[in-house]
Amino acid sequence: MQRASFIKLYKLISLIVILCNPAYCLGQVLTATDTGLIRRAKVIILSEWHLSDLFPLYKRKLIEKLYRDDGLTDLVLETGKSTAYLLNEYIATGDTGIMRSFPLFTQRDRDYWKAFRRYKLPSGKPIRIHGVDFERMSIVPALKRVLKKTGNTNNELYRYLAALPDTILNLYKNDSLIPERSAVIQKCMSIYNSNVKYYSSIYDNGYVVKEICTNTAIETEWDKRFDAMAHNLRLLYNKKAHKYLLIVGIYHVDCPNPIYKEMEQEYQLQENDIVNIALVVKDCEAEAMYRGKGYVKLSTSRNILNHPGLVDSLYKLYSLPCTYQLVDVKTRFPNYKPAFKCDYILPIDCKWNDSKCN
Repeated sequence: MQRASFIKLYKLISLIVILCNPAYCLGQVLTATDTGLIRRAKVIILSEWHLSDLFPLYKRKLIEKLYRDDGLTDLVLETGKSTAYLLNEYIATGDTGIMRSFPLFTQRDRDYWKAFRRYKLPSGKPIRIHGVDFERMSIVPALKRVLKKTGNTNNELYRYLAALPDTILNLYKNDSLIPERSAVIQKCMSIYNSNVKYYSSIYDNGYVVKEICTNTAIETEWDKRFDAMAHNLRLLYNKKAHKYLLIVGIYHVDCPNPIYKEMEQEYQLQENDIVNIALVVKDCEAEAMYRGKGYVKLSTSRNILNHPGLVDSLYKLYSLPCTYQLVDVKTRFPNYKPAFKCDYILPIDCKWNDSKCN
């Protein structure tokens, strides 16, 4: 009896030692059961449940892995083109003032983009960031920066932007302010349309004023949003040696008109050219757009949730502190036949608190 108790105590102490080992607790590991599909793909989609932190650690580790091991060249975000311009500018210049353009960024987000500046492709160029969603209030500092940087300040658009107060960025913080921020965005586009030939010739860092001011994705027209995002993707993609990571909400993938179908049809891609990683989140705080935070007990694709035993197996076998695992569906769950494109699943358990990971 004493021997059995001793063995149990020994196993418990050993487990505690392993879990509390700094190399383990700070391991921030992202592994994969099989990376063959990712290595061969041209477009990788992370279909996620949007959490409160823009770039939590598991997402950072995924980007780093794809950059380091799998040839990632371009990052496509569910955000506007003006935001993408500003992020590329920050990566190129290190101008910390640009970060003030994003009032919803946490300090961890700012720290991440600071670290992102170190990522360099074999050509020496940074990973390029693109936005395919509607414009947000970053349209003001983005257009203002382009016009000022290129010396085109003697025009109506710059005068309008310069007259806006710095507090204009705060319009992004609340859902009730949609009419106010929409009015600012529409005013910018109206001025652009008043002299298209002049404004469309102004560009910086590969981003033309035209690209921002003709974005067809509009916050107040949600019924047209999917088509507008697909249109922006069509403008983006080319057949050269680019490898894209597209991060979007899971509904853009698990829906009647999934975004990967649009990509297959328009870009003439084969099924294996596109890989989808479906996120599963458990016990997490989530962003309710502009209305504050909420708590998510469990969320992912309905298709995954409705498969008996799948979620329990994911968290039993592939969830550990500071370890994020891309689970190859065909290899690990051959009996799971998803109704949507699902090549990998990334299970995240927020009770492990990745803020304590290095």
